[in-house]
Amino acid sequence: MGSQKNAQKRKLIGLNIALHRKEKGLTQEQLAEAVGKSLSYISQIEANSKGANPTLDTLIDISESLDVDLHRLLNIEYLLSALKELNE
Repeated sequence: MGSQKNAQKRKLIGLNIALHRKEKGLTQEQLAEAVGKSLSYISQIEANSKGANPTLDTLIDISESLDVDLHRLLNIEYLLSALKELNE
């Protein structure tokens, strides 16, 4: 059960990363270059595909590259409220 719940949270965090990246006007390629990771890895994180499970260091690098506080990047409630606003 916990593993499935964590997978759902990782998916929401990936969506949150994508949301912040798009708000900054960056492509996945630009973010990948900024954090020193491959484009495919950033894509996997955002889509939570292939069980992408970024390290804390990678999440810190992403948050700094997006100029977003790490707490906000990992804040699932922020994402849910943003998605609700988009659907209204």
